[in-house]
Amino acid sequence: MFISRDGVPELLLVLLPAVAIVWIVLRLVDLELRKLQPAWERWLVGALALVGGLWLVGVLACWFLSRMSEGTWFCPVCGALEERLTYFGFTVERWPPDRSRGSEQARRYARWFSATVPLAHAHGWTPVGCHGSFSRVTCSLTVDASVFHVAVPLVPDADVARGLVLRLASADLVQRQAMLADLQRSEDGPLLRLASGDAISREVFDQEHTVWLTEHPHWR
Repeated sequence: MFISRDGVPELLLVLLPAVAIVWIVLRLVDLELRKLQPAWERWLVGALALVGGLWLVGVLACWFLSRMSEGTWFCPVCGALEERLTYFGFTVERWPPDRSRGSEQARRYARWFSATVPLAHAHGWTPVGCHGSFSRVTCSLTVDASVFHVAVPLVPDADVARGLVLRLASADLVQRQAMLADLQRSEDGPLLRLASGDAISREVFDQEHTVWLTEHPHWR
């Protein structure tokens, strides 16, 4: 269960707002109960309100719990990884990924980036893989399946490889996602061939890459 890392703080984030809402509702009901006569009517309605309040706490707690999500986040520029617990889109906690769960391809790309393109930049975090919450699991592309992050460290022309990374780093978050999606949808091209395991000489790669750029203006 995703909430089991530290338990208590995350549980309070769920229970406190649910209890607060129900307390306000019960206070309003209590004000109306004082107007009822005779006393047995107040007792009956009060008992029903208490039962309904407890039920409402459970419903609201489940809803607030569904707003909490845990999963892996990735910087597509440098390959950094981190795990996050988010609540209504805000980061509650972050920690390094377990090596047994994290992407080896992301680490391979990160090592290549650090050695080849040591570019200072602001991380543009994006969710990858499967993110779990109380009521659902949502999955997106993994780093291991990303054509860009598999292929770029294998590009035989180091200048071209650096240029691709710098072009990605210069784009804003929306453009960056569009560029990666454009590459991911490619049906041919030298990067796709490298990601598929083909060996390409520098001369052949440069020729094919020049043609590919004319068809993919996002990357020029």
